[in-house]
Amino acid sequence: MNHKQIVKHAIAHRHTDYVPYYMKFQPSVLVKLQLYFHTSNLESVIGSYLSSFRVRHASDFSVPVLPGKMYYDEFGCLWQGTDEDVGQVKGHPLKEPSLKNYIFPDGSDPDRVAGLNESISKYHDNYFYVSIENHTLLERAFNLRGTQEFLMDIYDHPNFVSELLDQILDYDLKLARQLLNFDIDAIRINDDWGDQRGIFIGIDNWRKLIKPRISTLCEFIRSRSNTHIMLHSDGNISDILPDIIDMGIDAIDPTQPEAMDIYALKKKYGRHITFIGGMSTQRTMPFGSPADVREEVQTLVHKLGHDGGYILSPGIIVQKDVPMQNILAFIEICKILNA
Repeated sequence: MNHKQIVKHAIAHRHTDYVPYYMKFQPSVLVKLQLYFHTSNLESVIGSYLSSFRVRHASDFSVPVLPGKMYYDEFGCLWQGTDEDVGQVKGHPLKEPSLKNYIFPDGSDPDRVAGLNESISKYHDNYFYVSIENHTLLERAFNLRGTQEFLMDIYDHPNFVSELLDQILDYDLKLARQLLNFDIDAIRINDDWGDQRGIFIGIDNWRKLIKPRISTLCEFIRSRSNTHIMLHSDGNISDILPDIIDMGIDAIDPTQPEAMDIYALKKKYGRHITFIGGMSTQRTMPFGSPADVREEVQTLVHKLGHDGGYILSPGIIVQKDVPMQNILAFIEICKILNA
């Protein structure tokens, strides 16, 4: 079996001879690795089982406004960018709880998926997924209105909150419709719902406001293809895992060991959903030795890799605080275990 087939078997909770793995990196780490290996094609060097395509996000349609990496994205949010990520929102276009005179970008713009077919061809042996934007629903609402303002609106202006989330969902559905025209293996929903303590808008609010709309998006995808649905949501989302499974989501990427007990989750829910992650990026990767990295990888594979339902990966994107020797140790032990 090639990498694509092994990942599909793992997501189907079937036994595989190898536990699939992959890594993602902050830009500065990516450059260091490309220089180290003398190639821009790191997937082949690392042996990653998964590859992805980045649709043109809101930040790609940006307008610079000030020195210091300040820019407006196409939603009208003012960002303070960084060298490593999109940064933080410093200005929100919805100053009042109203969508009057506000025009959403067009999710059906074909420029968003330009180059997708070329990437699919390049990584045809790998399991290939595409994310719906950087922020799918809740985070997009926070960006447009402001986090504190939106949280107050839930109670003070519930009709506005519903209208805003419906408009964001409409944008996501248009983008999903485009993605389903391509031969991809999964669509990934990006929407952080938890911090390391739990669901930060509260479980009841999440079930009332977020779950029905994400369910609509999942139903839309499933009604038109056999494409898997992945969820990217950092933090502790264990309290809503039954809901996530109920929505038809196939895999969670990532599973942070600092926020959730991945061993307990695999035991309880491992027949119903696939967990991606598990490798500590707050402890072992940045502060452990290469031997610690190799030992943790072996433990994860041994305890979680049986009967599918697991893909090995760092708990979050590998950041610049991780020493090069630990990244190389992760790659080395993964290759050994998959030889």
